Amino acid sequence: MKKRKTFCHGITVFMIAAVLLCASAFSAAAAGEDIEGSPRTMLAYVKFEERLDGGIVQFLVDEVLWIDDTEMPNDYELYNEDEDWVPYVATEDTACSMWFFSEESGFMESREMSLDAFVDELADGWREGELLAKITVTEKVIESIFEKYTP
Repeated sequence: MKKRKTFCHGITVFMIAAVLLCASAFSAAAAGEDIEGSPRTMLAYVKFEERLDGGIVQFLVDEVLWIDDTEMPNDYELYNEDEDWVPYVATEDTACSMWFFSEESGFMESREMSLDAFVDELADGWREGELLAKITVTEKVIESIFEKYTP
């Protein structure tokens, strides 16, 4: 009987530890903190910085908050309390897309493209090296970068 009680006590301690660990991870995520190794999606201004060796590209990222506001032009505003450009890198595995006007349809269309094409368009196109995008990052690596359409 005593062994059984010790076994149950061990399971109880393990369960409490697991719950506390999960709670701390969720509270870190709720506070906007990165949980090491887990992907995080954000809306941010993304600026081309430089091409590095091995097909890696460095971007500077400044996270912003989208606020729906019918009193503002186009019914939204972007809030950025502190401009804080943080370096991230992208690889050839980074998923990329941008918005373009389609002469054929007469509408804006999002087009997927390679990282090289994305950088070329960003650096040399009308965006002048910077755009608003929804990005997913894991630690300091950009997993995806999708331009946010803004009317």
